[in-house]
Amino acid sequence: MPGASRAIGRLNRAGLVTVVITNQSGVARGLLSEAALRRLHEALIGRLARRGARLDAIYYCPHHPTAGVGKYRRRCRCRKPGPGMILRARRDLSLDLAGSFLIGDSERDILAGRRGGVGMNILIARAPVEGGTRADAVVASLARAVDLVLRRLREKAGG
Repeated sequence: MPGASRAIGRLNRAGLVTVVITNQSGVARGLLSEAALRRLHEALIGRLARRGARLDAIYYCPHHPTAGVGKYRRRCRCRKPGPGMILRARRDLSLDLAGSFLIGDSERDILAGRRGGVGMNILIARAPVEGGTRADAVVASLARAVDLVLRRLREKAGG
């Protein structure tokens, strides 16, 4: 996503935990292995680090309910819009979900945040959302989403 390293770096400097949650049905479909996906995630983490940004964790769902093979073809709680990855992050990282923010680019992301008890769910949409959204806010870019998060944190802190 354009400007991602700068935006994540701003969140890091504000002292926030940054987590990626992602559906990766390509694993279920046999397009890549979990080992290859982990290598991609490691490369992403390295690229962000070289640009001064840090991810505290990446959670992925390799399943798909109707496509794929073997253990990957199944319904699960981790696949968004299910809250499984969010709840795992809460457990692993001791997160206060009610005081957390989810930034996503699909309604599926927003629903996962709502189902997981995330306090504010922000949708990135470059065009008007047809049929409405369950997002608490809609912004045009990741940079704008981070602006909103940091503004909300300042408001909570009283300044």
